[in-house]
Amino acid sequence: METVGDWIVRHEGEFLEDLKRWIRYPSISRKGEAGYPFGKACYDMLREALACAQRFGLSTRDFDGYCGTASIPGRTRDAIGLFSHLDVVPEGSGWWHDPYTMSVKHGMICGRGCADDKGPALAALYALRYLLGTGYKFRHSISLFFGCNEEAGMEDIGYYVKREESLPVFSLVTDGKFSACVGEKGHIIVRASRPVNGHYLLSFSAGDVPNSVPDKAEAHLAWPLEKVEKALQGRGIPFAAHPLREGVTCLTVQGRSAHAAFPEGSLHAQKQLACLLCGSGLLDAEEEQALQAVAAFLEDDYGTGLGIACQTPEFGKLTMISGITRWEENQFTVVFDIRYPVGFPTTWAQEKMESKLKSWGFSLESWRDSPGYYRDPSLPVLQEIKRIAERVWERELPFYVMGGGTYARMLPNAVPFGPGLPGAAGREMVGRAHQANEGIRLEELEKGIEIYVETLLALDRILN
Repeated sequence: METVGDWIVRHEGEFLEDLKRWIRYPSISRKGEAGYPFGKACYDMLREALACAQRFGLSTRDFDGYCGTASIPGRTRDAIGLFSHLDVVPEGSGWWHDPYTMSVKHGMICGRGCADDKGPALAALYALRYLLGTGYKFRHSISLFFGCNEEAGMEDIGYYVKREESLPVFSLVTDGKFSACVGEKGHIIVRASRPVNGHYLLSFSAGDVPNSVPDKAEAHLAWPLEKVEKALQGRGIPFAAHPLREGVTCLTVQGRSAHAAFPEGSLHAQKQLACLLCGSGLLDAEEEQALQAVAAFLEDDYGTGLGIACQTPEFGKLTMISGITRWEENQFTVVFDIRYPVGFPTTWAQEKMESKLKSWGFSLESWRDSPGYYRDPSLPVLQEIKRIAERVWERELPFYVMGGGTYARMLPNAVPFGPGLPGAAGREMVGRAHQANEGIRLEELEKGIEIYVETLLALDRILN
């Protein structure tokens, strides 16, 4: 029988062509399009993935456009799950090429979704394709889940859980790195707002999704261009300005984007813009106070500005970003993304935040909490899948915890498991997940296929 390594080499060109086609879909999860739960682009991407699975001979199921599955039937009703998602975050700015046109250079794949999570989803699908071709008779059914709303609320997995008769006895989430993630921080989305009746700041906007640091912020000012440029020169923050219409100037600044779970090294564009405008003489008192609040809230990436900073030995520091800031129709809205260590007192944090927000004239409008988890790394099943990943990569791959939120928190007996590799060579050439020039090494995806094949065979033997 052909080894999985030889099979992967033989199918490499086909794999890249499939991934290139998948990346062409701008599958940003959005509501509001009639007939499509998360927008037509996500629906079309789901149909593409299911058609690919059908072409490989797998059984497929479409859950009303919310999500889908591709599976290999087993001898029993018990299933082993692989969970992936097909939606992506908005492309942002700073790409050196079209984000939806995949490029491959020096073994590095670049394109929106290649690492998070279309590349891993396709690697899992190719693992099932290989296993189906071997004729191996599984005791468990093997089910690969394709989600369409992971980046924007995980309503897809909720829809699936309510309609599936039984969930997998054990699941691997293809949205991490090797070895296995044994813990995820809790995740809170907070929306706060305050009324503002200003005279000179007509609008202020930054960000489109809660879970990414905005890399651009824009304000419209009721001042002519010449006055704006004169007031802001020498303030130490680069900006661009142009006339929008007579007496109105459009002002923009750049930041550095990052995933909310890993904000180190990022730069909030809205904080930069707020700091640029405060003290410039271009705002009235009420506008000035609102922007001072934005800068104060984002004192650092760890919640210090809202009085909720904390850390634990297992999970490290709480992180907090603001993914969306909007000033429209006399209403200033800020959306925060908080990732907190398991065991963090969330009731205390909510009271603390409400008090801090109130002191700046803001009210807390909504608080959505998704608790984290911690799995015992000594469990035999986790030790076994760790050994498989280490054997294939021929290096030590420790367990880890992270701030990222995956489907694992929504499922029983689930862990993120690859296919990324910590410290992979060439990563400096591209961006990380949620950043411009998102990339992953082809080798990481191909090793991922091999590891998923061996892991599914092992799980089928050892799971009861």
